[in-house]
Amino acid sequence: MPLACFAIRGRDLVVYVYADSRKQKALLAKLGKHSMGKSCLYLRQLADVDRSVLRQIVVGSIAEFRQRYGG
Repeated sequence: MPLACFAIRGRDLVVYVYADSRKQKALLAKLGKHSMGKSCLYLRQLADVDRSVLRQIVVGSIAEFRQRYGG
């Protein structure tokens, strides 16, 4: 399984992330226009979000995954 995964679903860009921690949720609040499923972060356009915050979310997701499952 990839540690970071990106896809296009319909009109949305999708980033698959673990965002259960308080830190991740705080970053999501700063991200910009998005919606969130269980592990799917939906974005209409990259221009709608803060890319540095998105980068932190992806890095945090990888760290959270490794902490839970090793690797």
